[in-house]
Amino acid sequence: MSLKERLDFEEGKITASDFVMRTCCNCKYWNNLITHKLDFCHKCINNPRIPIKIKEGYSIEELYDYYSPLTIYKEALYT
Repeated sequence: MSLKERLDFEEGKITASDFVMRTCCNCKYWNNLITHKLDFCHKCINNPRIPIKIKEGYSIEELYDYYSPLTIYKEALYT
């Protein structure tokens, strides 16, 4: 799911702020974004400092996806 967001960001379809809100703020390491400790983000597919473009497409080999949709609010509404 967040790979799609990363590709949209690479193609200029979404802004940097939208990208962060959709991916990094839903990351299990989101507190690193606030404390600027990006140690856990160095292999994340949402790290724009890591190029994913290669000659004939994209490569995300050895990159990880820490995105997990927030379900807290949905569960709270139905309980």
